[in-house]
Amino acid sequence: MATNQNIAVLLDVENINNVATLDKLMMQLQTDGDVTVKRAIGDWSKSIRVVKEGIQGLGFDLINQPNLAPGHNSADTKLVIETVELLHDPNHDLNTFAFISSDQDFLPLYDRLREMGKNVIVAGDHSSNSRRIEQHVDKFIPLRDAQDNVVAVSYYPKARKSRRGGVRVARRGVDKNVRGEIGKLIYNAMIDSVDENDVASPRKLYDRMKRLNPKFSVKALGYSKFGKMLRSFPDIVKVRGRRSKHMTVKLVRQPESNPLANTNGHARNRQR
Repeated sequence: MATNQNIAVLLDVENINNVATLDKLMMQLQTDGDVTVKRAIGDWSKSIRVVKEGIQGLGFDLINQPNLAPGHNSADTKLVIETVELLHDPNHDLNTFAFISSDQDFLPLYDRLREMGKNVIVAGDHSSNSRRIEQHVDKFIPLRDAQDNVVAVSYYPKARKSRRGGVRVARRGVDKNVRGEIGKLIYNAMIDSVDENDVASPRKLYDRMKRLNPKFSVKALGYSKFGKMLRSFPDIVKVRGRRSKHMTVKLVRQPESNPLANTNGHARNRQR
């Protein structure tokens, strides 16, 4: 890819929002050319508001896009709209578009941009999905490379094994700091998932946790089932029912170290 490029960076904040990783990544992108546009798209009224100041400090323009329907990420559509507007804006002479997202839904957008003679860079989590993304872009940057081989938002050590036939054990085997991070993840996901009675389905909660942190893994924490993991956090959620299709999860209170603890709104009002 040629040097002296004018680069527009578009960040899907609800997909990737680790500020330390983004800082390293922006320094790496600047070696490819001049970053003239930086836009971060997400629903800033939700749990990602805890990283709002950090991302803004990196020079991003914050584009707020509320999720218009439960379970749907409207930021994806807004990101496409922002890209099209920049593409046809005479005030921006852009020849490279850099997307910070691991979402494969943008593949048709990448293809179209390249057909129009634009260079496409994508920075995302290195996984099996990234191999497919690489086929549709000019350059793919694994986020672990952007942060000196440290995978973004990765909290999870390998789970220990018990002496009873190699069965994985958890709860007391999970590091205290890791439990704190998982507790905050559960709480933040619950805020986005609960209904008017502060109750959420396990499936909706799990999907939201994976959305907030794609690296989240129940097995990596040493639990055989998602429900068992939730029951080990009785100070944050209360799980009712045994079978998954009849199970419900109710928010009890926020974790003590939650960064939303001193803010207005749901977090403070729900503390008991």
